[in-house]
Amino acid sequence: MRGMIVGVDEAGRGCVIGPMVICGVGAEKMDITGIKDSKLLTPEKREKFAYIIKKNVKYYYKILTPEVIDEYTEKNRLNILEVEGFSEVIKKFDLSSKFFVDSCDVDPERFK
Repeated sequence: MRGMIVGVDEAGRGCVIGPMVICGVGAEKMDITGIKDSKLLTPEKREKFAYIIKKNVKYYYKILTPEVIDEYTEKNRLNILEVEGFSEVIKKFDLSSKFFVDSCDVDPERFK
């Protein structure tokens, strides 16, 4: 798939609750009119949209173990770990895609 729109984000930044998962999800334009918030959909509509979306998206993810998170945290390099993970995930997509990457820091200026 070329010319996708890709979003990249992480979950589980604190190792207390398990690993950090970095995921990128990309899709070409598709008609999913009617979705504003999946939590507001009926289960039937959620299943319908899930089917359409699953057929038309690509995703890649990287799991970082608590041990790796601890190693980087001890060196005050957690943002670096996250950026490296983002980079690995992004490289799996066609680089002509448009990427939206969440800031790995509460201060976006430190993320630059």
